[in-house]
This record gives sequence, C-alpha cells and structure tokens, in this order.
Amino acid sequence: MKKITIILFFLGFVLPAGAITPKAKAGEFMEEKCKVILHIRRGESPWIDYTKSFEEEQAGEHISAVHIETSFDQPAYLSRYTLSDGPLLTINRAARRVVVNNNYFSDLDRPDATNLTKGKSLVIGTFKGLSVAGISAQHLVFFLLESQIIKTYVHLESKLCLVSEEDGKTSYTANFEGAHIYYTNMRNEQPFSFTVRINKKTGLMEISRYY
Repeated sequence: MKKITIILFFLGFVLPAGAITPKAKAGEFMEEKCKVILHIRRGESPWIDYTKSFEEEQAGEHISAVHIETSFDQPAYLSRYTLSDGPLLTINRAARRVVVNNNYFSDLDRPDATNLTKGKSLVIGTFKGLSVAGISAQHLVFFLLESQIIKTYVHLESKLCLVSEEDGKTSYTANFEGAHIYYTNMRNEQPFSFTVRINKKTGLMEISRYY
C-alpha cells in the first residue's frame, strides 16, 4: 500500500489537474527514481492484428494522418487521448490500417526505442498546435508510448521509467530508462534508454538514445 501511495503522489505532482492520466504501474526495478512508470504490452498494440504478413508489418512502420471517420475504431485504453477535434489515434478496420488524426499530426514514423544509435536523433513527425490542442507535451509523450507509435519492445512487453524531464518555453524533453522482455530459448530482459524531445514552436517530435 505504501508503494501505491508513493506512485500516486508522484503522478499527482507531475500531472496538472484535469489532465489525461496515463496508465502507470509500479515495477520492481528502478521505481525509487521514477516519476512515472508505464507498462507497455503487446496484447494492447493497435497493430496486433495487422502484422500477419511482411507487407502488413512494413506498412505498420509508417502511420498516415487522415480525417477520422466515425466508422474508425479507437482502442478503448486510448480513449483518454481524445481531444476536441477527435481521438488522436484510430483503426481503419476496412483498410486494415492504424491512422492518426490529421487535425493534430503529420504522417508519422514508428522508431524502435530499443535499438537507437548513440548521437543520432530520429524524427517521429510533427504535432500541430500544441499550445492550443488541450494536451501537454508530457501527455503527448505518454500517448506516443502507450499507443506504441514509439516501439519499446521486440516480442512481448516493456516497463518504462520516466527518470527526468525538462519543460521549457520552447521545448520539452523526457528521459526514460526501461527494460523489454523477449524470448529466445529462455526469457531475456534487456535494458535500454531513450529521450523524447518535442519542439513546442514547430511541433517536431524526435527520439534519441539517452545514454
């Protein structure tokens, strides 16, 4: 009970009143230095049914920004990421594609946070009108992680620890440590780290290796 109280305290400190609350779960590793812990699972991936062929898997590496139709499905666990002009991400079941809302996003790429090159930044895409969209830069980063636009595991799941952040007038930076679980002939847990940066003026979203 004490651990849960601590996690909720940090969430209350980090997140502004009335903000969208991410799914945070305390892990057994590194939790003492974490401002927020996220648990990302393959079973909740919007792409889980759309990687049955090489072509589908490759298509899923890029996300089109489109007008969101009422026939599109929004994953229930991402419903908190719905703004005044609609959900940030939905699934076009007829076309078998995951798409993002063009009121907010450019087309996006899906970087792999577990396999970044030190000193090299990768562009995810841009977010339009951050200052008036009704979502903070921090929550936008949480969305990129929870929606799995940023990939944080190879096979099954990952735990992510927000260790530090810098929220300035022109940019926001979030530094994460994490570990993802995968299987060869045995269970493996591989640590990794990454930084997500958002330019508040241009909306540019980038990711790079933290250390």
